[in-house]
Amino acid sequence: DSWPRRVSVMANHLDGSSECSPFAPLSQAETVAIAKHVMEHVKSLASRFDGLERNVMQHVNDVQGIRCAMDATNSDLRKTGEALAATNANLESTQQDLSRSVLHVEKLGRHLDSTNDQVMTLREASRVSTTTMHKHEHDIAKLKEALAKLQSALNHVMEEDLTKIRNGMLETNYEVGKLKTGQTELRDGFQGQKDRLIEMQAVLDGVQIDTAKANDAIEHLRTKVGEHGKGLLNAKQSIHDLQHQHNQHHDNHEKTKE
Repeated sequence: DSWPRRVSVMANHLDGSSECSPFAPLSQAETVAIAKHVMEHVKSLASRFDGLERNVMQHVNDVQGIRCAMDATNSDLRKTGEALAATNANLESTQQDLSRSVLHVEKLGRHLDSTNDQVMTLREASRVSTTTMHKHEHDIAKLKEALAKLQSALNHVMEEDLTKIRNGMLETNYEVGKLKTGQTELRDGFQGQKDRLIEMQAVLDGVQIDTAKANDAIEHLRTKVGEHGKGLLNAKQSIHDLQHQHNQHHDNHEKTKE
């Protein structure tokens, strides 16, 4: 037989399905095969145990979640009970408010009856006011008619006044034209005088220039005369010095002769 068959045969000894004697000796291959088979079962059991442990932990977590949900539900139930109690209190308060509202409605009904009486009085006053208003409208119509007549008279007077004003403006424009003509003539005469003044100013400027030139010439002559005077004085002094020297020479010559 082949080795896998022997392993399979030896593995069957574990569950008692083999035909061999329970106390028959095992070979090494059979022992290894049995050990491997046992290890596979151990691994399978370990894997199943891990899965079972995970399932148990999941169930524990689910139970804890259910407990938390139950706690939240209990809290919600308590809150709901409190809300119901508050609602009952509000209903009682609402009933009391409704009773008071009924009393107020009754009072309003009585006030409404009184108001109806006042409305009737106001209607009567309104009819009187309407009659008075019609009378005022008639008076206003008369006033409008009088105002129309007054407006017509004012328009007539204004037309006459406007005619007078237009005539006065025409006369004024004529006088203004005459004044403008005189102003133009006066401006022309003033311009002529201004031109003559400009010419005279030009002549005066020329005279001033000539006078300045003459003054410069006179000053130049004075300078020359001064220079000539100094020259004459110098010449006179030179002549005097020469005469003095001549006299000295003459005296010396006379002394020499003696």
